Amino acid sequence: MAIKPKFILTDTTRTIVRDGRTITLHQIQSCKYISAEEGHEVYKDQLGGWVEKESNLSHTGSCWISQNACVFGDAVVSEHAHIHGDAIICDHAKVYGNACILNRVEIYGNANVHGNARLYCRAKVFDNAEVYENAIVGADAKIYGHAKVHGKAEVSDNANVFENAEVTDEAKVYDFAIVRKDVVLGGKLIANKHVTFGK
Repeated sequence: MAIKPKFILTDTTRTIVRDGRTITLHQIQSCKYISAEEGHEVYKDQLGGWVEKESNLSHTGSCWISQNACVFGDAVVSEHAHIHGDAIICDHAKVYGNACILNRVEIYGNANVHGNARLYCRAKVFDNAEVYENAIVGADAKIYGHAKVHGKAEVSDNANVFENAEVTDEAKVYDFAIVRKDVVLGGKLIANKHVTFGK
């Protein structure tokens, strides 16, 4: 049985330039009420964010793109993920599960964000990095390379986690701290004040 569409691409368009390429985006509009946790419900005929093509947003689940958020390239938002603010999801990135993306977050390359992950305030996740479970990443933090942030870990305030590094459990990385190479930070460890793990 065919899946009933939950949104359409409207005739309202905007263009953005990314990596020297001009991309035309269409604003989406819901075709039905989409049930979700309080504050994330979508009502019939509600206008949403912007996509390059229909495949950027799944017709199943309660996933949604709102406000000025943009999803393009071969990026996919699915399951129950919600994208808000001025977020950009592009290239081959995937956002799914119950992930919530806020503000000016950028997720690109082959990055994956899922589970109950929360990203906010200019965080960037790219290359082959992964953020999942109950992890929180925000405030200009960057996760890239093959890095992973998961568990209840938090990375923020201009911290960088990259190469094959992993931040997990209840570890906190912030204040320009760097975690790199094959370092695994776990437990309740706190990394801050410009410290570098994996020199």
